[in-house]
Amino acid sequence: MIAVIAADAESWSNVAANGAQIAAIAVGGWWTYNRFIRQREEFPRATLEQVVAHRELDRHNTFLRVAVKVDNVSAVLLQTEQVRTDVYQVLPVTDEAAAALAAGQLVPDGSRDARWPCIAFFEGPGPGQIEPGEGDEFGFDFVIPTEVSTLFIYSYIKNVTQEGRELGWGVTSLYDLDEARGEQRERAESRPARTQS
Repeated sequence: MIAVIAADAESWSNVAANGAQIAAIAVGGWWTYNRFIRQREEFPRATLEQVVAHRELDRHNTFLRVAVKVDNVSAVLLQTEQVRTDVYQVLPVTDEAAAALAAGQLVPDGSRDARWPCIAFFEGPGPGQIEPGEGDEFGFDFVIPTEVSTLFIYSYIKNVTQEGRELGWGVTSLYDLDEARGEQRERAESRPARTQS
């Protein structure tokens, strides 16, 4: 009788050990799925910081420096293909903007942005790769009329994914040039936008 009880206990002990191993494998598989598959990022995320500074050169010309800092805050390689910065005049209001304002069309129907006149821009290639946790910076120099007192500045970094879809990040600033010199920073974090403004 004791031998039968011992044999039954050993059988139950083996079943319990096998059950514990199966449970451990299931828990390990669940953890692996959550950690490396479910939480995996498909597209890069970036933090953009637009730093704008100016210096009055003479009574007719102002030097404007726009630097766009890009930090890859994702676990995915970020590939930059193109960079762009547009500088728009807000004040003093131009004749064109005044006419649109009087007609109630400064912000056209269906649009979310005002149509300020563009007074300077740069668009060109910016090929490069930014590893996860690293950053890069793109700088743009402009000379604008000193009479301009307020600007709207838009910068865009284009990223093309392996699927060939265009994605990118944009950042904007409303910038005053009411002194002979100045500096301002604007920071934005976002997932890539599918279309460019």
